[in-house]
Amino acid sequence: MIGHLAEALELPLEGALAEAVYVALVSDTGSFAYGNTRPSTLRMAARLLEGGLDIAGVRARLDNNWSEGKLRLWGRLMSEARILDGGKLGVTLITRAILDEYGALKEDAEGFVEQLRRIKDVRVALLLREVEKDGKSMTRISLRSSGADDVRKVAAQFGGGGHRNAAGATVDLPPEKALIAVQPYIRHVWN
Repeated sequence: MIGHLAEALELPLEGALAEAVYVALVSDTGSFAYGNTRPSTLRMAARLLEGGLDIAGVRARLDNNWSEGKLRLWGRLMSEARILDGGKLGVTLITRAILDEYGALKEDAEGFVEQLRRIKDVRVALLLREVEKDGKSMTRISLRSSGADDVRKVAAQFGGGGHRNAAGATVDLPPEKALIAVQPYIRHVWN
């Protein structure tokens, strides 16, 4: 939208503006892999490139900035990931203690749920991250799916929202109990 607005105002899509628009395009479309990628999205990316955008430089700044804590955290999450419901559900639980153990920040868990979605036959990826709100332990639910599995319906059951293939909510439960509470709603989406 900002790219189109800039063009309507006859602002050149270059420099920091081009980088910001490109980062938004890449983030929102999963690097042009999600179902929301339209021909107009790719045309906008092409115009940014034509304006001199250094895509490789932007990608390097986006991707090559992991801390050691994030690396170690993701290794642990990979090793402890659960595959449930006959392989259709990929789950990872993240407690505050795990983050502390690796000196990781909550932001270091961002994007991990996408890794669960990459597992063959997994239809819904679920990340349950313990958070503290008003001095109370709660769980942030992040759901991802592909195709027709509408995880927004699951999130809505817990006061959350999002899109068909990416949604979330926060529940007043620890991660293990949140898994037990969420799982029946995920199964309902499959049915």
